[in-house]
Formats: sequence, C-alpha cells, structure tokens
Amino acid sequence: MFSEKLKKQNICSRLILLIAVILLAAVLLPGRVHAASATKTKKVTMRVGQKVQLELNGVDPTELKWKGSNAKSLKVFRKTGVIKAKKKGTVVVTTSYDGVTYKFKVNIKKRKKNQSTEIQTVTCNLKKTSGSAATAATVTEDEEELTAVQYAGLKTTATGSYAPKDIIMVGDSRTVGMKAAVGGSMTYIGEVGQGLAWLKSTATEKLVKLGNKDKLNGKAVVFNLGVNDLGNVSGYISYMNTLGKVLNRYGATVYFMTVNPVYNKLAKTWSVVRNSGVLAFNKAMVAGLNGYGIIDSYDELVFSKFSTVDGVHYTAATYSKIYNYLIKCIGA
Repeated sequence: MFSEKLKKQNICSRLILLIAVILLAAVLLPGRVHAASATKTKKVTMRVGQKVQLELNGVDPTELKWKGSNAKSLKVFRKTGVIKAKKKGTVVVTTSYDGVTYKFKVNIKKRKKNQSTEIQTVTCNLKKTSGSAATAATVTEDEEELTAVQYAGLKTTATGSYAPKDIIMVGDSRTVGMKAAVGGSMTYIGEVGQGLAWLKSTATEKLVKLGNKDKLNGKAVVFNLGVNDLGNVSGYISYMNTLGKVLNRYGATVYFMTVNPVYNKLAKTWSVVRNSGVLAFNKAMVAGLNGYGIIDSYDELVFSKFSTVDGVHYTAATYSKIYNYLIKCIGA
C-alpha cells in the first residue's frame, strides 16, 4: 500500500512540476506569442460606390491578405487591400502583419450626388511590438557598422536638366511599395517577387505596348530593381542594353537606379541578401550598361539615413526620400 501511495505521489509531483515549468517558460521565454493577440484599429468612412485603398505604413499591400466581415455591404479585394462600398452599413476589414492584427472599421454611408470617384488611401501605422520587425529601424553608421567598402561610390550621371513628360518606373516589390506609399504622377510597372524572367516577359510587353502607342516619346523609363535576382547580373546587363536601344527608338530616355541598401540586422529572413551582394550587383551594372543615366540612390540613402519595416522593404518616409531624389536627379 505504501509503495502504491508513493508512486501516486511521485506522479502527482512530476505533473505539478511539469505544469510549473510550462507556465514559467511561457512567461520568461522570448517570442511572438504575446504579439499575436495584439490589435490595432483604424476608422474609415466612405459612401456606397466609392473605393478606398487600405494599407499598412511601409508595407506592400500585395504582401498582405485582406478579408471583410460582410461581403454584402463591402467588396474586399483580398490581394490588394482595395475595398468597394456596396451597401450602407458597418464592416470590419482585417489583415495581419508580424503577429499583429490590423482592423479597419468601415462606416458606409448612403450614396450622394456628385460624390468623389477618386480612390482614397487610408494608412494605418505599424504597431510596435516587442521583438518585432514591425518596429521601423532607423539605420545609422554606428548601428549598421557601415565601412568604406559598403559605400558604392558610384556617380550619379543624371543632371536634373532632362525634365521628361512623365516617368515610368519598372521594378519589383520595392516599386509596388513606392506606389503604395508615395503614388505621384508616375506610371508604375511593378510586381512582387520578380526578377530577370519577369523583366523579359511581362515588363517588356507592357513597355513595348506603350511604345507602339507613342506613349514613351519624351518620357523617362527608370529601372528600380530589387534584391530578388542579384545573382543574374550578367543576364540583366545583356538584356537591358538591348532593351535600352529599343526604348530609345520609341523616344524614351532610360535610367538605372542603383539597387537600394538593406538593413542587415533585420534582413535575416532574406538570408542571401546582404549589402555586400547589393554593392557588387550595382557596380557591375553601372560598369556594364550602355546608354543609361545612373541614379545612385544607394549612397543617397546610406549617407542620409533610411528606415525599413523588415530589413528589405522601406517605411513611407524612406520611399518618399527615394522618390524625391529621383525627381531631383531627372528634373521632373
């Protein structure tokens, strides 16, 4: 009897100890468990028939998945964050980023005469969470530990005197992100996660279509490449030299904007992306491209400070800085 009681006591003691360890670990161990329950709410007012672009500050909307609580009152474009009011009522639209749920409480009013048809943009700032990449990291020399070798030292050859009729920017998620953050009068040809193959197919097809309709004459085409395909530098040089001649024949002036820097301390998700690789790509491109104006936005950001949301994609303030430098260089 005594041995059976002892066994039961030992079992109970072990269970109690196990539960205590689990509870202690939940409290002490770092992680994003606590952030997952965090929410942030933004209010939106619109009228039946209107469209609104929802976004998180500095985050490409296409990287998020959006959903609404009432499809009868509000149509939600799941991949872009655009919403269209269909019926009067209140709808909650949600998306998640870095363990935080963002809620847009949409109040839909009845349609009125002569209401605006312009697509408004409603931006929600990222919620700061412990250990979260959602906390924008401002890069300084000390934090990034930049050395001389990490500065490109490339020369911007755009003089600011061109003054094109319009600018067409071509690139990947960074181009999409700039459109979401800055907009402006530029034409954007961008798609998330793309590289040389996309440039050869989809992007070129769109550029040629514009050229055939005489919509490139007198305009600037700026290639704002990202970090998805840095190992394909020789392929880019060969193809872009050929494509540049074609665009010149359509009356366009072509520019290569250097691939902008990453913040190494936050870019751990992109394990192969480092500023050393970005620099090597930029230097090879500048040396190999013919007939392209050069806009060295890499050095502009490194010397003037920049901020990111995940190490690779930028905050709205940094996108604006890139945009303003581009306009200054071209003279638009």
